[in-house]
Amino acid sequence: MSRLHFLAGSTDNPALDVIFVHGLGGDHLTTWQHDASRPADCWPYWLATRFPQIAVRSLAYDASPSYWLGSAMPLPDRAVRVLHELELRGIGRRPILFIGHSLGGLLIKQLLREARGRPEGTAARAIHDQTRSVIFLSTPHIGADIASWIAKLDPLVRATPALQTLRAHDAHLREQDRWYREHGSGWATHAYFETQATNLAALVPGWQPPGWWRRVPTTVLVVDQGDADPKIAGVVAQPWDADHVSICKPRSDDDSLCLSINRIVEACLAPAPVPAAVSAQDAATVQALLAAHREQLGAKDDQIRELTKAVQALTRLAEAPDAPSGIKAARAALQAGDEQQALALFQNYGEEKAAEGNAANRAAAEAFRHAGALARLTSTEQARHAYARAMALDPEHAEGWLDYGRVLQQAGDLAAARHACQQAHDLLDPDDQSWQISAALDTLGDLALAEGQRVVALDHYERALAIAQLWAAAAPEDLAAQRNISISHNKIGDVKVAEGDRVGALAAYQAGLAIALRLAAQDPGNGEWQRDLS
Repeated sequence: MSRLHFLAGSTDNPALDVIFVHGLGGDHLTTWQHDASRPADCWPYWLATRFPQIAVRSLAYDASPSYWLGSAMPLPDRAVRVLHELELRGIGRRPILFIGHSLGGLLIKQLLREARGRPEGTAARAIHDQTRSVIFLSTPHIGADIASWIAKLDPLVRATPALQTLRAHDAHLREQDRWYREHGSGWATHAYFETQATNLAALVPGWQPPGWWRRVPTTVLVVDQGDADPKIAGVVAQPWDADHVSICKPRSDDDSLCLSINRIVEACLAPAPVPAAVSAQDAATVQALLAAHREQLGAKDDQIRELTKAVQALTRLAEAPDAPSGIKAARAALQAGDEQQALALFQNYGEEKAAEGNAANRAAAEAFRHAGALARLTSTEQARHAYARAMALDPEHAEGWLDYGRVLQQAGDLAAARHACQQAHDLLDPDDQSWQISAALDTLGDLALAEGQRVVALDHYERALAIAQLWAAAAPEDLAAQRNISISHNKIGDVKVAEGDRVGALAAYQAGLAIALRLAAQDPGNGEWQRDLS
């Protein structure tokens, strides 16, 4: 059985769906309750009180560790069933924040993978596309040693597929982990892990340990830092003063975990910043687009920048003496948050210019780049085709290669993305385009890390950092440059942790945090910078 329960919050077009997913042997309510005698006085209800514009839901599904106590499906089968349940409940019509404890985090990853494999435009695919953030609480991304140990006790334990899945270095989990590292850049990822040992009997509610249990260790760290680290560039797993059971049961709405998650929710709800030097009308149009596609709220700076260029280009085109027919209607629709007419207009304009011959290739390529920026709001594949057309027409456009590389990365084509970003890097002018070179190196580092090439990734990140520092020194008023330095430090820290250089990692993290704290204090209303601290 799988069922999504509505717990609290808005029922009238909520701004965000928050979905809690329990773990092994858990329950859609008791997993999150510190005091079972007060069922409505717990974390999901506090969250709905703090943010009345959101809908808080919790998934119930069979996840017994032992056939003595119940049943459980294999993880891939359960993900298909849960995905269908979410479709039936209307999930995917607005942005989504997932919160998963232990096995629940693995189920979230699997259902996102299943959703991504569905055709674009379907309700199932929308669940993937609308995901804004995923929070992992003590999730063993490649399994846990304790699960392997308990599973060896079969047939005494009679382990279900749910427990078998959690075995350390399970082949399916390794493959799932690789997929998530390659495709998890479309949303924000956050991870927390326990630092206190857990009484094993407490892991299975209702279980009475047999007599021989007294002869084995009774407390253990179920998911350690290494198991809980999702190994996503820029994501640092946070240690928490709790055991495996209590990490998801905060005592009050003033608990540090609640406050931390509140910041993540705020970032999901915050409007995305629009670059400066944009007319008020064009800025309003960009915000209308982002509001109409809430999965892009708080989107990456590069995507907002490209959207802004597309909006400004449409404005210039509308004011030209030979403005294309239909441009007024397309512009009006764009100002209302509907990009489809403008997308079609840019595509048609690009084809018309391409037909004029080589002299008009650059104008045609620019139109296709703007079409790609708009298409990226709803269709990665359509954006990919538009950017490919643009680069075929104007292969010397460095920024176009960089944007194309990011779309390819989003599509999961890492080899093609690496080629595109390398093309951008090689074409950029070190004297006039240093920030783009830093961005290209940063993306190349992400791609190398996704492929397990940590030494290569570290080299790219360190080169990107050096260039970003020179850029920031030359333009001290540019706060975005400061943020890029902070992000580079964090990515370097992630690689050093993976390499076992904890001293170097700590120094990198501290440098990044100092900048992030300074930026957040300077602009408390900037949701992106506040999210950097969560």
